Amino acid sequence: MPDIKVMHYGLGPIGAAIVKQVAARPGFKIVGAIDIDPAKVGRDVGDVVGLPRRVGAKVSDDAAKALKSAKPDIVVLCTSSSIKKVMPQIETVLNAKTPIVSTTEELAYPGYTHIRLARQIHALAKKKKVAVLGTGVNPGFAMDTLPIALTAVCERVDRVVVNRVQDARIRRLPFQQKIGAGLTTEQFQKKVDDGSVRHVGLTESIAMIADALGWTLDRITDDIQPKLASVTIWRRTSDRRRRTIRWTSRDRRTCRCASTAGSTGTSRRRRSSSIRSRRCSRRRPASIRCATCRCRRSSRGGSNFRRRAALSGPPRRG
Repeated sequence: MPDIKVMHYGLGPIGAAIVKQVAARPGFKIVGAIDIDPAKVGRDVGDVVGLPRRVGAKVSDDAAKALKSAKPDIVVLCTSSSIKKVMPQIETVLNAKTPIVSTTEELAYPGYTHIRLARQIHALAKKKKVAVLGTGVNPGFAMDTLPIALTAVCERVDRVVVNRVQDARIRRLPFQQKIGAGLTTEQFQKKVDDGSVRHVGLTESIAMIADALGWTLDRITDDIQPKLASVTIWRRTSDRRRRTIRWTSRDRRTCRCASTAGSTGTSRRRRSSSIRSRRCSRRRPASIRCATCRCRRSSRGGSNFRRRAALSGPPRRG
């Protein structure tokens, strides 16, 4: 049986991870990729995503031309969470008579929130005689397909509760931005109000479960509340030119420095034993900067001091 020819549409963090999975599995052949990033266009797909070998297929920014040239058996679409944003891309692929598997969250079960677009996709797919599938870990499995499958052994289902907990620290940057990580309470609420921070796909998962169980829903509500950090979070950054390492506070409302006034009026700052205090009036090359009071820290230890700071982690409370 010949290998399935795959074309990847979108080489962001998710798209690149899927490329690695497809490249590692037998029965698939990567014949091309599409991405609008100029830094990726014209390069081998393997080089772009970090594979140990080249796959012999280059990245193109012209979807119609790439589809016509490579003639893939299927397109893996990983460009956006919004069905409205991917609609032109879906139309381009379907016009090439190529089936689609997409990670677009709103495409997992679009008949509830995007009825008009869902009907357009359905009509065009039927006309071109190809399939369109929206799937993923969530939505597509964890909070909908899996609960539906578990109800198969139940005589009666009165309620379905799904709790999903994630550690956003190890997730990709676009995901952290999508959930509002690192924002103040006011910034978070502003993004919730304009719709840029939300649980994409939650409505689709609820609608899928309700339809599978034969339930008629009165409404679906999505209540979003921020989870505030109980401690100050520090971010490590480096300056290669000066070879320094800084720990910057992400919470600018608090300061790990304790300010005290000396007898002569000179401002002093206290830190833990791993970082020596110095008067702010002394102008020296900074290795540690406080994000709140903007004071600078230095040490006679030079690079040894900076290495100790890097090994000991962010300063602890004294």
